[in-house]
Amino acid sequence: MKQVIFSIHIDLEEEKLDKQLGPYWAWEPEDRSTKTKRVMNEYSERLIENKQVYADLQGCDYFHYTNGNDYKQFRDLMYSYCTEQNEYHVVNFYKLWKMERLAEKYDEVLYVDFDVLFETKENFFDVHNLDSGIHVHLEDYHEEAFKKMFKKMYDKEESQPKSDSLSFEKLLSNDLNQEELFKLKILIFENEAIKESKDRSLKTKIRKSKDVLEIINLYYNATQTSS
Repeated sequence: MKQVIFSIHIDLEEEKLDKQLGPYWAWEPEDRSTKTKRVMNEYSERLIENKQVYADLQGCDYFHYTNGNDYKQFRDLMYSYCTEQNEYHVVNFYKLWKMERLAEKYDEVLYVDFDVLFETKENFFDVHNLDSGIHVHLEDYHEEAFKKMFKKMYDKEESQPKSDSLSFEKLLSNDLNQEELFKLKILIFENEAIKESKDRSLKTKIRKSKDVLEIINLYYNATQTSS
């Protein structure tokens, strides 16, 4: 069985960084995007070496993709479809495109973020049965954060039918009907950070979006900016 691991590091130009998120910590002079760019470049060789060593240990191939001609051609194609998207979106679509291309040549494909460090000798492909579908790693604190955010949805009256509540799984699977999507947006607009935000564009995007994960991402970025 042919297996492959891949990672991507697209070093965006300074003017394309999203600097609205502010610093990781209040006392830091750099915004988080600038810091991430600097640190990624500083530790680039070590991050690549770590993944290559792990891949060699498991007997599989490893590829790392950067701002090469392949990416630039893909980026130009994406902008030809939609000129208004920022390059962060392009990079995310590029990940999916590379995964699809690799899946045509390999039986099993593992994508890892560039800042991931393998600290185990355990073989990912032995532990996870990829025949059952796509596996996505989600930190426990993300689940707890989402559940806290949507606490009202989890605290429904017992007298109400279960179908009236939104499960965490439904949110992640992007499987909400129009009524559930409406309830989700109401909860988000009740959040203090969104209420106090002066960003009309943000609120418009949330109102118009029909994609659960996009709505959650907009909410998350807004609350991080305000914190």
